[in-house]
Amino acid sequence: MFKGKTAIVTGAGSGIGRALAIALAKENCNLVLIDKAEEDLDLTADMITDRSIKVSKHIADLSDEKQVCNLQKKVLSIHGKTELLFNVAGVAAGGNFEELETDVFENAMKINFLSMVYMMKAFWGTMKEAPQAHIINMSSVTGKAAFAKNSAYSASKFAITGFTNSVAYELENSSIKFSVVYPGAICTNISVNSISSGGNGDPNARHIIANGMNPHKAAEIILKGVRKGKREIVVGADAKTVLLIQRILPTKYWSIIKRFVRL
Repeated sequence: MFKGKTAIVTGAGSGIGRALAIALAKENCNLVLIDKAEEDLDLTADMITDRSIKVSKHIADLSDEKQVCNLQKKVLSIHGKTELLFNVAGVAAGGNFEELETDVFENAMKINFLSMVYMMKAFWGTMKEAPQAHIINMSSVTGKAAFAKNSAYSASKFAITGFTNSVAYELENSSIKFSVVYPGAICTNISVNSISSGGNGDPNARHIIANGMNPHKAAEIILKGVRKGKREIVVGADAKTVLLIQRILPTKYWSIIKRFVRL
């Protein structure tokens, strides 16, 4: 289902975004690679050796709506169309609520959530024109099961879940499909780039993600879920376990989970 189509991948400079870009290239999918970090984005592009597909690179801060609007014009001038949108870009934001400045909450919402709104608004026209289109928004296991010392990050990821499902219900009879991805611990550099100073207790903290799933394996699971048209794609045994406990014990799950999370 990916061959010959054009996919936008945000956060393509590292982690799951990079892994998805590489996996999609192997499927002969044309790529729009977006990231804030130019060197990282160049490295991702260098890893894609298939010259039969069209690959474009774009440096942008997706939390800035004006930059996203300008990006849309550049992308369509090169590719003419887009059928797949992988909203992966995001940041960690852990720490005690009492100690976090309000700008951490504002930035978490802008980067993790509003950037997806901006991207969907900007590329809405071309997605609707496609015979088949799919929007994939990256949430987190903490976008369904909140952890302590994770209020800013979890709030932004819960927002993604509600937003995506609401829009999907509006368009349930359209040609656009929607998926929300719920990864557990994935071995990426997300905690290194955290926008908060603390991070203790954050499920993305280094001591947890260091032993997380390889991002290439995560990309494989995500693309498998997209092929099947799944609304929810849970990535990792840890995520599946946490969400199962949360579903069974919606108000008491933390009493179990906190035994396995170093605060």
